[in-house]
Amino acid sequence: MNKEFEKYGKEIEELIANNQFDNALDIINSQIQDKKFLDISYYALGRIYLKKNDGSKASNFFLQAININSNLYQSYLGLGLSYIQDNKFIDALKSLKKYESKDSKNLSAINAISHCYYRMEEYENALEYFQKSFKISKNQYSVILGIATVLMHLEKYKTAISYFEMLKKNENNSPSYFINFGKTLEDSKKTNEACEVYKEGLKHYENDVSLLSNLGSLLCDMKKYDLSKQYLKKAFEIDKSNFSTLVNLGTLFYAESNFQDSLKFYQEAYKIDPKNHILMNNISASQMELSYTHDGFLEDAIRNVKKSLEYKPLYAKAHNNLSKCLYLMEDIDGSLKSGLKAFSLDPTDGMYSNNVANCYKARGEIDLAEKYYREAIKLAPECSEAFLSLAYMNKIKPNEIIVPQSEEIIKKSELSEQDLGTFCFGLYKFYEEQNEYSKAFHYLKKANEFYTSLYGLDVENYNKLLSDQINIKKKFYSNENINRIGSGGFEDKSPIFIVGMQRSGTTLLEQILSNHPKIFGAGELTAIGRLIKNEGVEDGALSVEEFISNFNHKKRISMGKKYINVIKNFMEKDNEYVINKMPPNYLHLGFIRMTLPDSKIIHIKRDMLDNCFSLYAVRFHRGHEFSHNFETIIKNYRNYEDIMDHWKKLFPNKIYTIKYENLINDIENEIKKVLEFCNIEFHDDCLDYHNNKRIVLTASSTQVREKINSKGVERWKNYKNDLKPLINLL
Repeated sequence: MNKEFEKYGKEIEELIANNQFDNALDIINSQIQDKKFLDISYYALGRIYLKKNDGSKASNFFLQAININSNLYQSYLGLGLSYIQDNKFIDALKSLKKYESKDSKNLSAINAISHCYYRMEEYENALEYFQKSFKISKNQYSVILGIATVLMHLEKYKTAISYFEMLKKNENNSPSYFINFGKTLEDSKKTNEACEVYKEGLKHYENDVSLLSNLGSLLCDMKKYDLSKQYLKKAFEIDKSNFSTLVNLGTLFYAESNFQDSLKFYQEAYKIDPKNHILMNNISASQMELSYTHDGFLEDAIRNVKKSLEYKPLYAKAHNNLSKCLYLMEDIDGSLKSGLKAFSLDPTDGMYSNNVANCYKARGEIDLAEKYYREAIKLAPECSEAFLSLAYMNKIKPNEIIVPQSEEIIKKSELSEQDLGTFCFGLYKFYEEQNEYSKAFHYLKKANEFYTSLYGLDVENYNKLLSDQINIKKKFYSNENINRIGSGGFEDKSPIFIVGMQRSGTTLLEQILSNHPKIFGAGELTAIGRLIKNEGVEDGALSVEEFISNFNHKKRISMGKKYINVIKNFMEKDNEYVINKMPPNYLHLGFIRMTLPDSKIIHIKRDMLDNCFSLYAVRFHRGHEFSHNFETIIKNYRNYEDIMDHWKKLFPNKIYTIKYENLINDIENEIKKVLEFCNIEFHDDCLDYHNNKRIVLTASSTQVREKINSKGVERWKNYKNDLKPLINLL
């Protein structure tokens, strides 16, 4: 009997080893029918299906073998390995540990246990078993790679690198070696070495998506966007559904300020992993950036970042992103709360401190703003936004280290064009305050060059689009068409519009008027532009007849009422009037007059050179790309003058014009005239405007909290030699 058993076992083992499964199955099934050697037969069946990668069938046969003979402990090893094939790692560990109790030095069992712990992300336990295996046999490739990879996950990078180095001369290194070694070097801040490892891996595996994607991501972090795009696009062409590639492409396009494509790729990745809190936050961040130039995105951004926080309540990046979203919604208290939460969760991130500072600045709490801006620079010297804000607040002293530190950052040119440009704007402002105008203009010119390169504005196309927009206004809103349309609209006296060229003094005028107890300053509301766009009122494809028909009395009342419903949200207990000080509403005065006939329109005009220079001299976040080029500034200004002349002729005595310089020189009398035009009694509080606690988010947020001064009058003369190209264009 023993000889027969031995012969049977040897024969089956040989057939399985040579993958002759059909022959083995015939012999095994014959023995099972004869009810002979059942334990070893079921064990052999388990072995066969294990080699066929059918973990479910294999585990079933191993269990039958164990039920017949619980001492056939090899079945526990087989059972554990079959559970691993089915990703049942907890069950696998139970079986493997039983086998280990019988044979503590079996490498297959030890390595399988290591694998289970690794897949369960119990890295300390995985490391223990990998090292146990390594002590028994030091030449196991998979074990050395396993130790190195686990150490990477445990952030023990130096030791991890030493194990990866053991495999460096191996001519047949696996893709996992290059991927994990490169990632370890990345996390160790050895970016150039990581690049070389990824590139070496691609010599052996040129179409490996993970290697392509990892290298593309690293190059993006290194600001080498064109190279990054090459690798990521190749990865995408090979596998359009690879999660990491989709995410990395989203991140690349975000870094390039291409937020439309960024959002597209993040959303594709979201379809694969809809519960990924990091991805939800990234989607929100792209939507928030798009909200500067597109309607409806900010609400989506807030909804998605809140969803991210549902999955991960202590995710600092999401709290910070929510803070930025609420800031744009002008919910500064909510923004500050979220910002402080983010900073408390990660007090090492300078950008979190910067965003907290922005909230305090918007609330007029300048000392606290300065404290957090300085903390931001301390934590992250490359935080250009904090440096710029301190410069705008005139809080940088002449001998401070942050000035040469920022100049050195610009020389190295390792940051994005946006960051470099922002540092230059800050240095311009600092040197201007020191009356060092030559240095100031040097940095101002560089700032605008960086931003021109960043946005890639097509000047010729931009000028044409602007001219076309003005011509459409004139075509639709003519004396003849106005007479044909007739009077009427939604009658309500609460709306006040302050219009003018950007940087003409709209924020200052609003700050003064909104300190009147009956007037609320709502800031730059986009409601008028949205109404025109959503209602298709001024579609260039419409004929004049279609415009007149579409702009009928009933429609005008409806649209006027929609605007009033928007501003009602800003009406406080004693407020009777709401200011919308969106400067480019000067383009929409025809629409405003026809839909809101009782509204008051105040036009503030500034000296042309001062206004144009101020546009060039201030850093706008987005949406004012024209301001970085003298030619487009002048084109904007000429179109502004052109359309304002048109409106004044079309609506005589319905638009009140105040000169910025007159307001500066005689604030009381000029404000009395404005209020008289609005049929509102003068109030002394208007003269105390610099103590107004209202939220201000524009570039003038610091200046409007100071007492009125003439620093902005004829400021261009400090740079008259440098501004000759601008003066010649004018």
